[in-house]
Amino acid sequence: MKWFAISLFLLLAASSCKTNAFKKSSYHEQYGNKLSDAGLRHTALGRSWFTAAESALRSPLEISLPFNQSGYFSAEKHFAIGLSFQAQRGSKLLFRLKKNPVSNFTIYCEIWKRSNDEPELVMAADTSQTEFELEIEEAGRYILRMQPELLQSGEYNISVSVGPGLGFPVAGKSKIGSFWGAERDGGGRSHEGIDIFAPRRTPALAAADGKVLRVEEYQLGGKVVFFRPRDKHLSLYYAHLDEQLVEPGQKLKAGDTLGLIGNTGNARSTPPHLHFGIYATGGAIDPLAFVDPVVKKAPAVTHQTKTLQMAHRTTGAVKLQNGLSIGANNIVLPRAGNDQFYIVDVPGSGTFAVPKGFLQAADKALRERPVRDSVHLLEQPMANSPRMLLLPAGRNVSVLGLNGGFSFVRVGETEGWLSSSDLK
Repeated sequence: MKWFAISLFLLLAASSCKTNAFKKSSYHEQYGNKLSDAGLRHTALGRSWFTAAESALRSPLEISLPFNQSGYFSAEKHFAIGLSFQAQRGSKLLFRLKKNPVSNFTIYCEIWKRSNDEPELVMAADTSQTEFELEIEEAGRYILRMQPELLQSGEYNISVSVGPGLGFPVAGKSKIGSFWGAERDGGGRSHEGIDIFAPRRTPALAAADGKVLRVEEYQLGGKVVFFRPRDKHLSLYYAHLDEQLVEPGQKLKAGDTLGLIGNTGNARSTPPHLHFGIYATGGAIDPLAFVDPVVKKAPAVTHQTKTLQMAHRTTGAVKLQNGLSIGANNIVLPRAGNDQFYIVDVPGSGTFAVPKGFLQAADKALRERPVRDSVHLLEQPMANSPRMLLLPAGRNVSVLGLNGGFSFVRVGETEGWLSSSDLK
């Protein structure tokens, strides 16, 4: 067919596109433009691809970080996944993508910022990259959208780890002993930073490449250094130093020593520590996410990807998003899974997250039933669905599950749908 040949050409052309790791002009958008230019947007094939892309942004599934998910994209089902998560300012997210097959299987990965209006594209990963990072400059909810090109099938695994956007500002062994918001002066003010305790004269380090802004001494902070990370609208505040070792205007590399930890200023009655603060437009902000040395790695995925290539049924009633619910033995089609739930298509309803304990493979029949009269097996649980096999009256079928007034059945090696009223 002509449209198939055009599509195949576009797939090969788009797959060869490789430039910078990140760019505002999305590769997904470029591919969509090629489909439109070829006249495919208004075909059934093209419409389903664009609809899936829009749905992934409009109705993403809620997850928490860190995160790890395996999935399967089928050439027969034009599918996109939208995953919505909360991210803290100052953290750095590391995305790792694995694909099988590695070549000739393109997945477009994008990060969007959720807002009250339309989602805003923040980053688009090069289709050749297996790892990409995002530093969170504004706290809020974000969406990871993943979608393959048309007519491509394959397995994937995506993991998201959470780490700091800056280096840790103290050398050697240390401990964070006081956090943002802790009471000070009997509740008269709150702590605008974190205190990192370490032995006296432990080096205080530049948390990034940048430039020293000021080297001063105050009554409260004692000996202090203000430092500006390169390409960031932030000022890092190092206080209670025993000694300052830099001068204003001096350029430093991440890890360079800018002073030695002490307890000068109003910290003379406390053990030596570094008061570390961050100031941005509007004032002080919590610095912990910027420098937290604990990298939160994604949990392992325990299911096998082959599980995602077969129909499942619910083991009991399940509440879905948006107030919907489905009963026991309802057929769903898994598309992806993580350590807690499967992402499934509920035929006729949409894409939802279902806890793993509520699903089982629909490989064994619930019962055997004959059809009342001659009837066609359907591709989908709807009266106007494309027809498949013509079944003669009295033909036995294996009922695997239900969906509304339809039954999902197996006839020989073929699976499809029948109206439940067509069964005796």
